[in-house]
Amino acid sequence: MGVSVPELVDLDGLVVTDVVVPGLTGNLREWTDIGVVRVESDVRAAALAEGRVGAGRVFPSFAYVSIGTGISSAFVQDGVVWPGAHGAAILLGSGPFGPRLHPDGRLLLRPDGRSYSLEELASGKALVAEYRARGGRAESAREVLDRYAYDRLAARVVAQAGAIAGQGVAQLVNVLDPHALIVGGGLGCVDGPYWQSLEASARTHIWADAARRITMLRCGLGPDAAAIGAALAADAGR
Repeated sequence: MGVSVPELVDLDGLVVTDVVVPGLTGNLREWTDIGVVRVESDVRAAALAEGRVGAGRVFPSFAYVSIGTGISSAFVQDGVVWPGAHGAAILLGSGPFGPRLHPDGRLLLRPDGRSYSLEELASGKALVAEYRARGGRAESAREVLDRYAYDRLAARVVAQAGAIAGQGVAQLVNVLDPHALIVGGGLGCVDGPYWQSLEASARTHIWADAARRITMLRCGLGPDAAAIGAALAADAGR
């Protein structure tokens, strides 16, 4: 069995963070006798699946970005996902990114003076939080997206989040110069205004003319990509 988790997993398959799932650290293979043979970060598992049987299988290399509750990324070349020297090459959404926009137009930093992370500005969770902060009521990003056509607040929030996500993925393209960019995750897979805003913003913020014409696709396997990738990784590790 393969297991994918929304945490950092090192090169030995040990879960080293519990930011999303408290207490989920260490060697998960010792938690059960079912026969876990591979534990992997969910974004790397999803990228593996897209490279083997999804939208990335036709490209020599691609950058994969997962946008859902959080934001993370992986680079795939010749079907192999690059984990980094410590398994930490997934943290696109976690580092300092920029200020948050107040409803009155002011730029806001965190109370400690740090910039907000990309996750805090452009993920599904961030989209809902921003909508509520501006007076809207919603329980999920899906609700906000569904109101885009008739709710001006929802339209502004979705366009803003998508544009910021586009800046983030543009940075990834600028650094890696992959043959394609594939976006997955619960929010990244959805067609519509968020995706349109993301793509337009990304092309604006990609520096090289040739790279600006990069193929950008939503993932081919949808929200199941990480589970499929975990199975593929387990099969390879038998």
